[in-house]
Amino acid sequence: MINCDLIIKNISQLITPVLNNNSGNQIENTLVKNCHGGAYLKIISPAEVGIKKGKIVYAGSPWDNLQVKNEGKIIDARGLIALPAFVDPHTHLIFSGYRAEEFHLRLQGTTYLEILRRGGGILSTVKKVRDSSFEELYQDSKNHLLTLVENGTTTIEVKSGYGLDLENEVKMLEVTRALNNEGIARFIPTFMGLHAVPSEYQGKTREYVEYMTDEVLPIIAEKKLAHFVDVFVEKGVFSPEEALPFLEKSLKLGFKIRLHADEFSDIGAIPLACRVGAVTAEHLLTTSDASLLAMAKNKVMAILLPGTIFSLGLEGFPFFNRFQKAGLKVALGTDFNPGTSMTESMEFIISLAVTRLKMPLEDAIVASTLHGATSLGLEDITGSLETGKSADLIFLNLPNYQHLGYRQGISHVKAVFFAGKLVSTGYTKLGKYNF
Repeated sequence: MINCDLIIKNISQLITPVLNNNSGNQIENTLVKNCHGGAYLKIISPAEVGIKKGKIVYAGSPWDNLQVKNEGKIIDARGLIALPAFVDPHTHLIFSGYRAEEFHLRLQGTTYLEILRRGGGILSTVKKVRDSSFEELYQDSKNHLLTLVENGTTTIEVKSGYGLDLENEVKMLEVTRALNNEGIARFIPTFMGLHAVPSEYQGKTREYVEYMTDEVLPIIAEKKLAHFVDVFVEKGVFSPEEALPFLEKSLKLGFKIRLHADEFSDIGAIPLACRVGAVTAEHLLTTSDASLLAMAKNKVMAILLPGTIFSLGLEGFPFFNRFQKAGLKVALGTDFNPGTSMTESMEFIISLAVTRLKMPLEDAIVASTLHGATSLGLEDITGSLETGKSADLIFLNLPNYQHLGYRQGISHVKAVFFAGKLVSTGYTKLGKYNF
């Protein structure tokens, strides 16, 4: 018998990515589907999960060898499906204030880069973050976090980049650390001092890059405030040549690299990503087929952010089959931020992925869980429901997994577990589910 702190029984359907298909294509109660990036999607119906000390000790078909003792608990999840909790590999969660007026300006024809040149966009959020105390920024960002968790996300990459000076970049990253200590989600911090050129450095981009490289970056490293760095490589923001010294110094200090690449124009971000050994390139709206092949050759993962394209009202969603044909591993993210993707819902992102990116649902599920974890170096910890991994899982009130993407506009998440602890029961009382 296997002793558990918690057993969740009568799950209508358990859906999880796996990297090894040891069970073959079909066994009793289990369907296995091939997905991109060397992954498979396993669908078990019915199913149960055993959890002990925050880890999964069993996830599979109903089994008589699970038991609870003393204060252990058994939950009946009849009528619900279970998935790994979502992994969001690209957010700008730490901010104060909103930019709804810019959303409506863009709908009337003003472009994102025009708004940025006028001192809006990122720079307007920079002002609000600089004006906020640590406590104000913490509370605003905690509210954002709670909404992400309610929507089923428990592993979140979080970028700085709304401070753009030493004091406020440190403030943002220290808020990130404090929120991670809340124990309801796992934060992976990314230092993005090169997100935009602040007003005090307008016309002096190279001087600003030198300031970030020589003065700010070493302090971020000394304080161990970030795992990754990121740069917005884009026309009118930072060129590959301007970004390179910062990235080379980052590597020497032990950071790994993510890059905002080819969002509005292709100015050579992908050759830069390949040159510096970036883990990911993110956005990729204007990336050529040749650059996709270069990414695959250099093992640069693709992070696609369809919520941003939707919010900006842009045409030309990057079709998934181009990335698959190139042999790339793809993850999906929200790009949650106050200006260009004000959504905390990975369910919504899956809907956009299947309808706009033409991504098969099974691949979208893998891209929203295991591949997101892989992009953060966490594939052995989270992103799938497998023995030994953190018990990060969600329960949705859906008949089966094929209703993901098909049923749109509301959250179907009814319970969220992080490291075996119930951290959210969604938007409605659960009643019969007894969570």
